[in-house]
Amino acid sequence: MRVKVGSVAFLAAAGSGYGIGLTDDGHLLEWIGPWDVLAVLRDALAGPEPVYLEVEDGQVLAVDEEVRLPLNRAAMAERARFVKAALGGSDR
Repeated sequence: MRVKVGSVAFLAAAGSGYGIGLTDDGHLLEWIGPWDVLAVLRDALAGPEPVYLEVEDGQVLAVDEEVRLPLNRAAMAERARFVKAALGGSDR
């Protein structure tokens, strides 16, 4: 599925890249993938044009915050902090 990338990070506890963005039909999508690929996207996000990515079903971590691919406890805590920061919340 095609996703407009909003933010990417490296989830150290999962040993994987992590992204968050919106699908063409407006769903909030979280996915995991190779960090080297997502790092290139992170650099592209600094530009003026929107960045899109094709995400495979097996990479989908959550849709509209409903987890579909469970991670270990440390990775889920790291994910929660990232989502809060990416969506404008505070960790305090």
